[in-house]
Amino acid sequence: MKRCASWVAAVARPLRAGPGLAALRKGLAVFALLCIFSAAGLASVGPQYLVASPGSPISLPDVSYNQALGKYLVVWQQEAGVGNWDIWGRIFTEDGLPATSAFFIANSSANERDPKAASADGDYWMVAYLVDLADGSHEVRACRIGESGGRTLYTVAASAQSLPHVDIGASVTSGEYLVVWDDVVGEGLSDIEGRMVDESDGPVDDPFLIETGLDSENPSINQRGNDFLVAWESHDESLPSVHILGRYVSGSGDLGDPVCVFPDCRAEGANADPSVASDLSDPEGFVVVWASLAEPAGTNYDIRYAVVSEGFVEPEGPVAATAASEVSPAVAYSDITDTFLVCYSKSSTILAQSLKATGVVGPSEVVAADPDVSDLHPEASAFFGGETSGIAVVWDRSTGAPLQRGLRSDPAAGVADTKLYAADWLPGASNIGLYDPGPGKFYLRNANAPGPANYTFAFGTPGLVAISGNWDLLSTETIGVYGHVAGVFYLRNSNSAGVPDVTFRFGPTGSTWIPIAGDWDADGIDTVGLYKPSTGVFYLKNANSAGVADITFRFGPAGSTWLPIAGDWDNDGVDTVGLYNPAAGVFYLRNANAPGPADMTFRYGPAASDWKPIAGDWDQDGEDSIGLYAPSAGTFYLRNTNDAGAADVRFRFGPTPVIWQPITGDWDGM
Repeated sequence: MKRCASWVAAVARPLRAGPGLAALRKGLAVFALLCIFSAAGLASVGPQYLVASPGSPISLPDVSYNQALGKYLVVWQQEAGVGNWDIWGRIFTEDGLPATSAFFIANSSANERDPKAASADGDYWMVAYLVDLADGSHEVRACRIGESGGRTLYTVAASAQSLPHVDIGASVTSGEYLVVWDDVVGEGLSDIEGRMVDESDGPVDDPFLIETGLDSENPSINQRGNDFLVAWESHDESLPSVHILGRYVSGSGDLGDPVCVFPDCRAEGANADPSVASDLSDPEGFVVVWASLAEPAGTNYDIRYAVVSEGFVEPEGPVAATAASEVSPAVAYSDITDTFLVCYSKSSTILAQSLKATGVVGPSEVVAADPDVSDLHPEASAFFGGETSGIAVVWDRSTGAPLQRGLRSDPAAGVADTKLYAADWLPGASNIGLYDPGPGKFYLRNANAPGPANYTFAFGTPGLVAISGNWDLLSTETIGVYGHVAGVFYLRNSNSAGVPDVTFRFGPTGSTWIPIAGDWDADGIDTVGLYKPSTGVFYLKNANSAGVADITFRFGPAGSTWLPIAGDWDNDGVDTVGLYNPAAGVFYLRNANAPGPADMTFRYGPAASDWKPIAGDWDQDGEDSIGLYAPSAGTFYLRNTNDAGAADVRFRFGPTPVIWQPITGDWDGM
């Protein structure tokens, strides 16, 4: 039942369908990493962590950092039914901890899709998205999001034709936003349009044309000072190839001259999927990256870049050009070293390279490799956090559990060095605790070492059974209790005295069933379960609410005195069950919540003892492992691997001898 600090950031945009480029329109998982790099090149990346996996398909996440609030808004589209998507969001702190629960941004009967987020650094974010109405018409909408998740909706534009893409940029100078989109106006013709949106008053003036008369698609936008640069794909039939065009737009909506981002517009080869980043060292500077067909008759794409400043394009050249195809580029700028990060997908790998505005390209760095998935679509975004800045890279995919990576620079070491911060970016270590059922009192410790309890409080009525879990998707695990008499669970979202946050009945009254908790469906939230010793059957629930079990199966013998535990034994994001036979001192661990033999069987601890089994990620390696608590000695024996051997960590905590119950969890998110 390991948990992690869920720092989340920017993400995937769909590609224009074309040779070698396919749009990703579905997904079950979102992945992310944070990358800090020095002038010499990229830092190594850390382990992957869960970001989001609600059980229904999700895709196209995006993120915006609000410097004034020091928080991030993460948005994504989530399938609500066949052919119908809603927009969701969640706010995170600067340290990567969820500041709110996930909330709806748009959940009408219409199909809402393709969210993009931006912040002008006031007290709000603005989210632009597309809406497909039941009558066949379409709208561009914007939603202002407050710090607590409050919403104000605006209609930006309406169209009878399809609206394939949308993007949004924010002007820190004026506090206004520019929403841009491509509008299909006829067969083979799409315009690029835009409209200014005020943070407080909504849409300003009327929508305006940014490019018309050509087949223009897939706009991307970024802001520098009071000006925006909009770049898009231009499919001009008079030219032999698709090319990348751009145009400056002022904060008041005035248009500059068109800019041919790819200087040789008549060069053979298709160019697609532009991404724009602002250069904070240049008052009017931007970098644009895109995918460019390597050979006119080929199918492989390279990644190219151009520096755009005051309407001029120089230099321009390749970022990545190998025999394989590189696609789905994204770019962001770090102010630490005046360096850009370009990330892109190459087969089943996401790579990243540093890029200077002078054209110096750094070596490629593997961000993620997944041999089971061929469509990885990254996006990148920068955050500026005072002493540290970073480039966040996230992506979605159609299978698997959602994960995240993280690195953070060490300010004391200077910008040329990096350090992995276990406290902020690694999964929090599991620690121990004790529950005294007599007065119903908890004693929780933030270190697996002797010492006083860090949290001491009473919760619930005396005589209940203690459990623990991450009930609300925050980074910390908290306590709960189960009452056999009434068959009721009482869960608390903080490690403190108070009333239960969640109360529900699950299981029979007056039973001897044993409660457990774990993340059975990899959605990041722990939910309860029960083990019936008389039949050897587990009853697992995927929601902390009343109802029938979602998973029921038999594991182990019936009528035994074996004790249940749960943990993520194989680091796949799913907690599964296990049993401990105290008579023999043997553990039986299962990697699936289904009938079958144990995947791991080993002896640990003495036979015929009263020692109690526990599980947790003691060493932050991503895998839960077992442990034992000896009530007669008040001693914990923790093992970092699930096999026979001596304890890796041994310490005393609590009085002796007692009948207190051991529990485990990441109490402080560290």
